Amino acid sequence: MSIRYELTALVLGRAPPTVSLEPAEFEAIGRAVDGLRDIFWIEEIYDAVTQNYRAYEEGQVLITLAHALGSEEGWEEIDDARRGSARLLDNLLSTARAFLDSAPQRMRSIGGDALMAAFKTATSRVYDDSRAYRFMDALRNYSQHRGSSISAMTFDHKRQPAGEDGKDFKLVYSIRPRLRVDDVEMTFKTKVQPLLQALKDDQGMIDITPLVREYLVGLNQIMLETRGLIAPFEAGFYAVQNDAVSRLGAVWPEALDYPVAVKLQGEDELVSHFLAISQPERTGRLRKRNGKIAHLPRLQLIS
Repeated sequence: MSIRYELTALVLGRAPPTVSLEPAEFEAIGRAVDGLRDIFWIEEIYDAVTQNYRAYEEGQVLITLAHALGSEEGWEEIDDARRGSARLLDNLLSTARAFLDSAPQRMRSIGGDALMAAFKTATSRVYDDSRAYRFMDALRNYSQHRGSSISAMTFDHKRQPAGEDGKDFKLVYSIRPRLRVDDVEMTFKTKVQPLLQALKDDQGMIDITPLVREYLVGLNQIMLETRGLIAPFEAGFYAVQNDAVSRLGAVWPEALDYPVAVKLQGEDELVSHFLAISQPERTGRLRKRNGKIAHLPRLQLIS
């Protein structure tokens, strides 16, 4: 059976021109396409983490607004708010775990064992440096196997003087998702228990939201290091792909209006790789979306 390696565009109803490839060229283009897809997947799962964080913060705003507009909360309303906040937090923690568990394999696919090891080194460094990161990691494990990630909700409102003479006032409403340490301490691993004691306040509670924000800062640090690690590989992948596109465009300029692919062709098509021509724009959009995460611990929203 005759085997052909080809670079072509996919056009319905016609046979477009092709560029013949050597086997090594076909393999190089295939590796580049796969590598770019792995890079985009890492960006996409990290974006899911940040979007779940946004959903958590938005949920707190909505609960606070309901608190401000409604009547005095009873136990049912408070417990509904607690469960809703816990669900949003669990979504965030689960997605973060998916990012941390699966990204190493993508890194290995992109650049081998050394790149995977560098990613694990970055995560270990953030784990060691951040109390919030260690706490949220332990809280995810607890909520997955033991119970709710939020055991209490504190509702508060107060008058704040306003106006030049201070005679007017504003009503300031707030909520605080919290974890009651005495309820959960013995179910956490022994090495985590001193951390719980260090984080709890004089009421035996841990405020969750400030730690969530610091946790996102840690994840963002890991992601920034990841981008730096993969940058040389990404540049190489794009160079291979762009060269392939240029070669096909030189033969048939219209090809760039259609999906471009490399094919291993016999009597029937055996293998094909679609080039990720639109990926720079898609990846760039995700990378720009969360540029200020490092400022989260100082976040104060005023409307």
